Amino acid sequence: MSTTECKELLENTFDSVSTYTFEKRKVKEHTPTEDERNNAFLDSINLIKNGLIKETNEIDSLVNKVSQITWFNEVNDDCLKVINNILGSLKNLKGVLTRQYVGFDNLRSKGIAKTEIALFKEAIDSIKELHDDINFRFFIGPNDDEFLKNEEEFKSL
Repeated sequence: MSTTECKELLENTFDSVSTYTFEKRKVKEHTPTEDERNNAFLDSINLIKNGLIKETNEIDSLVNKVSQITWFNEVNDDCLKVINNILGSLKNLKGVLTRQYVGFDNLRSKGIAKTEIALFKEAIDSIKELHDDINFRFFIGPNDDEFLKNEEEFKSL
């Protein structure tokens, strides 16, 4: 490339850069006002709260559906295998949700979404309780003489 060609290329490049820079400087960025920043902050808190409410409702619905299992009386080995798989899934779900709950420590310590986080925690606890109830009902209780005696008395009522 000749010196003349280099100089022309450099000048064209300089023109492109300077034009772009000039256009960028003409357009001033909007600096949010304090009210806009506060509103954005409050909007994000509401998003978190609404997400927690939605997830808590979904967990409660799932717990209600799965809790029907505890009323089953006649189950065979195939049913017990499915129940065991459900127990595994509940245990995994509880672990996932517990990690999510721990992620809210910072918000909780600042008093943000305290009620929603507390209800979320209660929903997680209900999963563990349901897991334990189903496990006892189908896998521990049938091997417990006292449980079997109480179950027979309950059935005779």
